[in-house]
Amino acid sequence: MNEANQGDLVRHAENEEDDIFRKLDIRRYILALVRGWRVVALVTLLFLIIGIVAALSVRGRTFKATAVLLRVEPQKGVVLGEGAHFQLSELSLDTLIATVKLPSNLQKVIEQLKLDDDIYDLGGKITLDRSNNSNLINLSAVGDSPAEAVSVANAVSEIFIEQRNENRREEIRRSIKELDELIKTADEKFAAASDEVAQFSKEHGIIMLDVETEQNLQKIADLKAQIEDARVELSMANRQMSSFGSGSDSISETVGAQKMAELQSQLDNLRTRYTDENPQIAKLQNEIAAIRNSFAKEQKGRLMSESSGLASKIASLESQRKELQDRLKNLTENQKGYAAVRQKLILAKQMLQNLMIRREEANALLKSENGEFRLLEKAVPAKYPEESLAKVYGAGIPLAGFIIAVLILLLAEFLNSTVKSAREIFRRYGLHTLGQHLHDPEAPADMPHIDTGVYRPLVSTLTVDKTLEGRRIIGLYSTTGGSGQTTVCENLALALAGRGQKVLVVDLNICDRNGIHLDIFSVARGEYEAHDLIVKGGDGRPDRFFAGMSDPSQFDFFASEKIREILHELSRSYDLLLVDIPPAFEYAQTIELLSALDAAIIVVRAGRTQKDHLERVVRLFSQGRERLLGVFISDAEPFLARRHEIAMADSYRKIEIGRDCVERFFLKKLMS
Repeated sequence: MNEANQGDLVRHAENEEDDIFRKLDIRRYILALVRGWRVVALVTLLFLIIGIVAALSVRGRTFKATAVLLRVEPQKGVVLGEGAHFQLSELSLDTLIATVKLPSNLQKVIEQLKLDDDIYDLGGKITLDRSNNSNLINLSAVGDSPAEAVSVANAVSEIFIEQRNENRREEIRRSIKELDELIKTADEKFAAASDEVAQFSKEHGIIMLDVETEQNLQKIADLKAQIEDARVELSMANRQMSSFGSGSDSISETVGAQKMAELQSQLDNLRTRYTDENPQIAKLQNEIAAIRNSFAKEQKGRLMSESSGLASKIASLESQRKELQDRLKNLTENQKGYAAVRQKLILAKQMLQNLMIRREEANALLKSENGEFRLLEKAVPAKYPEESLAKVYGAGIPLAGFIIAVLILLLAEFLNSTVKSAREIFRRYGLHTLGQHLHDPEAPADMPHIDTGVYRPLVSTLTVDKTLEGRRIIGLYSTTGGSGQTTVCENLALALAGRGQKVLVVDLNICDRNGIHLDIFSVARGEYEAHDLIVKGGDGRPDRFFAGMSDPSQFDFFASEKIREILHELSRSYDLLLVDIPPAFEYAQTIELLSALDAAIIVVRAGRTQKDHLERVVRLFSQGRERLLGVFISDAEPFLARRHEIAMADSYRKIEIGRDCVERFFLKKLMS
């Protein structure tokens, strides 16, 4: 391993502040989800049962009925003369719709139908909607039976119409009462003016004026009334212009622009799928804003034109009245006095007559049977039920269970402290993977490395052949027992011996001394030669050297010069020595043996080797890092292995990558 790679190794091993999300391998999480499909299915099924129970506990199957209400043109207001103008209130349709659910109206429905619900339950059963720029209101109600839904919808509609009509009748009665007061005052003014005319005529002997003067007086009175009406219209136009555009209803209620309604509908549909940053939404918003601006300019221009016309009309009427009054200047003083009291009488009479007409209009409105709303179409029974909250429970709760199960599996995998893939090892520790023994689904789950014959897929064993070139004594390290180190050692030895190399496996692990009389310590004392402990393997198979160690206290021997001499003596007779070394995380003394080796390989078992254990072993190699070649992964997951990490791609494609048919199906689909 060159200096650049060693520098990468140190940086990866010592930098504990690396961004953990940078080290994530998405394939790990995909594999965890596929392997945990039973958990997902079980949790989803459990939540499905809960959802069904919850759905049955709510209203269950309900029926819906809809009545249609029509708002006719609002009744004209009752307008009074002499500057007093009383008008029936005109509320927006949206405000009127909101009054349908007034507690008083709902209470009347409960009492009329003798329902067990309170006003809040009943309010939740009623929904209202209307199309843009439409006076049609759809009033819908739900019930446990078609008859109940129909009765609620029709009752709410009728009570709302009656309540609204009664409110308007009450407004008319108040206006009539005010009219009566004004008529009484106007009658008194008319009587006083009549007495004043009679008194003036008696005192000055003037019975009547000429016909032209009488006509002029009548015209002046008419002009005064017209001027008063024009001023009222001008005031209303100015108020409308000042308040125009203050609310969003000003267009929808007044214009009825079909194009803008269509654009608004498209905008609402897009907003259910995209955010406001979407170019289509921005384009529609600009078009709607352009229509609004165009309408605003048009309406303001119209109102300004009306205001200008009314102002001109008032000026013209004032000019005519002044002209007529100038004609009266030619009269004598007595005639002018008589004309003044006579004009007062005409105005009083005109006011009284005007108020009487308004009184008759108000009475006609009060007696009229046509209200502001009418029931255009009564509700009819529904043929099929409508699902209520049960639909939400039945679908939402199982979906929530599925999401929870997936999140649990992802969180468990995120918190998993084991190493699983070559990509993860390189990103976390900077170590290259020399080869991988892929997991065999047919091997026992508790001991897949004991019997090498059971461990069938020996893929990429030969990838270390060129890596070991020029190195004769190779040590295999692992973190703890059960890492598959012995299996990797045996398989490497078998593969290399099968290729014609003379291989010796040196077993330094703790073993049972039953039947063993010679050990490496006998060789160290000079009692025997090292070759006396070798067991021949035969043609095409490696030889074996059992050290005979029985106690961890004997591992201090790894720091002695004797073991170096023994290994080098053995290496003279063999092409390659594979040294099976005790776990380095459990027995740190084994690192002392590194100086006697030409190279070292760390064996990592996927899904079993802990990340912190491997990190400590990597740190232990800091002094002899030039001898560390990389790692060998045992029991590797085929799904996590990339093709470029596998030497024998054909064998890799034939390996079963799942423990059952479901896993194999999904993993093969994902890998393809």
